[in-house]
Amino acid sequence: MDEIEIKNRILNIENRMNTDMNFWSDSDSAQAEMRELKDLKDKLDGEKALDRGGCTMSILAGAGGDDSEDWARMLLAMYLQYADSQTWVYKTLHKNKNDHNGYRSITIEIKSKEVVNKLGAYGQLKNENGVHRL
Repeated sequence: MDEIEIKNRILNIENRMNTDMNFWSDSDSAQAEMRELKDLKDKLDGEKALDRGGCTMSILAGAGGDDSEDWARMLLAMYLQYADSQTWVYKTLHKNKNDHNGYRSITIEIKSKEVVNKLGAYGQLKNENGVHRL
């Protein structure tokens, strides 16, 4: 399917959803068309579709001892506060703490709730990489 055919099919499904009184009466058929609509929109968006998804984030303290491990804890707190403000859901996959509540390393999974026409966790955090120095 080329771009014009995809756009026409999207319009067709959306028009049926809004005008056909029987569209929702067959829930299996309606759900199949909704999945097709989402797939077509993702195909039209290309890579941008990935930006609406979740991500995995790792923070590694590196060299610097307790100070760098404390800085890793502060970075984690900032990222988790940001995730809370975006109403994302996160869970810890792995953590290696030190004796002073710092982290030698920690890995978290962040999931976006259903987002449409907006960046999700991956899209907003994909450029957060590199060495962060205090």
